[in-house]
Parts: sequence; C-alpha cells; structure tokens
Amino acid sequence: MKPRFGYFRSVGLILLTLSLGGCLFEDPVSGCMCTMEFRAYAVTVVDANGVPADSAIVTVKNLKTGKEYKFEPHSWPFEQGVYEIMHDGYMKDFTDGPVPVGVTAKKRNVSATGVWQFATDDCDCHVWKVSGPDTLVLR
Repeated sequence: MKPRFGYFRSVGLILLTLSLGGCLFEDPVSGCMCTMEFRAYAVTVVDANGVPADSAIVTVKNLKTGKEYKFEPHSWPFEQGVYEIMHDGYMKDFTDGPVPVGVTAKKRNVSATGVWQFATDDCDCHVWKVSGPDTLVLR
C-alpha cells in the first residue's frame, strides 16, 4: 500500500511548524518578536590596488568607553580580506542608542581607519549597523 500525499503534507507541516517555533520568541509585554539568529558585521580591507588584504591586524574599539572588542584575528573563511567588526555578543553595549566604534586595519607599513555607529534594533534583539563604510583601503 502506497502512502498518500496528504500524509506527507501533514508530516511536512508539523516539521515546518516545529522548526520555525525554535527560531522566534515573542515578548508578551512589548509584542516584539526576536529571531534566534546570531548577527555579525564585517568590513573588507583592501590594498591601494583594491586587492583584498589577508592577514591584516584589525583593532575594534568603542570610542565612547574605550572598550576594545575581540574577534578572530584572521579574515572570514572563503572571503579574503573580510574581517568581523561586531556581533550580537556585544549587544548590551549598544542599547542606549548609536555608539561610535573605531576600526583600524594594519598590514606591514600601511593602515586604514574607519568609524561605524552601532545600536540595537527597536526590540533589543540584535546589533544593528547604523552607519559606516563597507571597505577600508590601506594606504
């Protein structure tokens, strides 16, 4: 006896519902709904010719408090020259509105600096990039 299409559809809907239930949570007071994803932001560091700069030393610092943030010292896998500069793990530092974060990249005798503004989203679920460049050019 062959299983009917309705059986597979029912099982599929149940699995979909269970999987989505683990991705969201809602605060009953504020009505905010947060995803369980972990968000991160990165910058691409390139040399003067636009070639991605692998093995740069990148420093990330809260310009309001002086706190230095720690990230992996290398670029993201499969993307040369891309460096993490912020993620949800530091979200508590940005709940009071946009906070300036300075990023410095150095490689050999050249460097680049940029300033970003980070805050949390309206529901305080994730870090959000308010402003800042996508690329730093070593000069």
